[in-house]
Amino acid sequence: MPGIDSNRSKRTVRIIVLTLLFSGSLLSHSFSQKQLVFLKRGNVVARFSVGSYFRCILKDDKRKEGVILRLDEFSMITSSDSIPFLSIEKMDIKSQHHFNVRSGFGGLFFLGGIIYLIVDGANKALGYTDGGFDQGDAYAMAFAGAGAAMIFIKPRYLRMTDGIVVRTIDRDSQYYQPPE
Repeated sequence: MPGIDSNRSKRTVRIIVLTLLFSGSLLSHSFSQKQLVFLKRGNVVARFSVGSYFRCILKDDKRKEGVILRLDEFSMITSSDSIPFLSIEKMDIKSQHHFNVRSGFGGLFFLGGIIYLIVDGANKALGYTDGGFDQGDAYAMAFAGAGAAMIFIKPRYLRMTDGIVVRTIDRDSQYYQPPE
């Protein structure tokens, strides 16, 4: 009867190994990092993940904030409360702003003013134009200043209008961005 016990133990080891492999793949899939994205015309305007700090104003003018503990399909659980996505009127996106010189008219004004000042300064240094500060330099500085204001001054809250879509995504989504 020694052969029966060895076959049984081999089969038990196979079952244990297959169970561990199968449960490991399920665990890795179930614990993948979910993200909360706010989309406007198909572009991500804000992204939060589990562990991120979230601040918002609800439709009943209550302010909610806390660390995101869990993301579900239609709500999130923070360290202080549960927040349904449909009850959010405005959300704090101040932490979501990143410096981007190519941001529309602001970037055009800022870069255009700086480039004009550089080219004008090079022309003055080479003797092609008269030296000194002239009206063109004042206009270029005004354009660069207006562009810088348009780039750097951003609203603190994003109002949830009809064009904003809220989604909880996982790593299989096209909008997913791996954690840094």
